[in-house]
Amino acid sequence: MSNTNTVAKSVKTDEPAIANHPRFKSLEGVVYDVDAMSQSGFDRIEAIAKLISISLESPSGYFPPHISTISHAMDAIRAIAEEASNCINSRAEEVGCNYVDDGIKRRFDAEKLGKQQWQNILSGSAS
Repeated sequence: MSNTNTVAKSVKTDEPAIANHPRFKSLEGVVYDVDAMSQSGFDRIEAIAKLISISLESPSGYFPPHISTISHAMDAIRAIAEEASNCINSRAEEVGCNYVDDGIKRRFDAEKLGKQQWQNILSGSAS
């Protein structure tokens, strides 16, 4: 039991030093911004999705003019999601904490190599 108290006391003693560390302040700011951006983006997406669902609960929601409106609403959801994702990623990247999908990089590299190989095949068969 005394170990727990000792650990707890040392953590509390270190809190001001950690909280005032420049890296902590930077990360704290990013977490705050990411929280605000995600709440804003997800709240807007949720609101639009609710309106789409309500619209589709009525036969008039399927009339051609309304389908176009629903299509625009879906475009808005996509745009909001993309904007939120880019902003969140950008803030995380500023402090070196951004997620990198290694699969995307491998696919990009494979695509580049595949295009080069295809060009080589076309160049070789043309001669």
